[in-house]
Formats: sequence, C-alpha cells, structure tokens
Amino acid sequence: MDTPLEIEKLALAVGMERTREKREMDHFLWLARYQVKGQTAAEIKKFTSGMEHITTDAITRAIRALANDLELPLRGHASTEIEIKKNANPPK
Repeated sequence: MDTPLEIEKLALAVGMERTREKREMDHFLWLARYQVKGQTAAEIKKFTSGMEHITTDAITRAIRALANDLELPLRGHASTEIEIKKNANPPK
C-alpha cells in the first residue's frame, strides 16, 4: 500500500499540481449559505454570532475567492446561467 507521501510523489510525477490549502472553515460555511440557502453577505453577517468585526465586503470576497479556488460557478452570475443552459442543451 502506498503512503500519502508516495501517492503525492506519483501524482507530481504524472504532471498533477499541488493545490493551495484552505483551512478557514468559516469561508466554506459562508459559501454554502450563499450558494445553497441563498443568503446575502449581509444576512450571513446578521445571523452569525461573532461577526461584528467582519464587513460584508470581506464576506463577499471570501465567498468569491473560495468559489474561484473550487472552480464553482456562483449562483446568479451570467456565466453560471450560460453554463447551465449549455449543459442542459448539448449540441447535436
């Protein structure tokens, strides 16, 4: 059985790239609340305790950055709508 280090070496050897680590759990929660529950940054701030010192701009930037890192199209963006329509109606 390969160890995690051996697996990483094999992955790098075949051209895979190491990704940045993302450890800030709040950002994942904010993204889920935005994407799934449809909450705005203001609603996320309002309904989460301990957020008095965090601006809605910071929440929005964190959501966009994480979605970008995950290559996740955000709801309500024109490019997302186009991708969904393209996938729903593939060319014949």
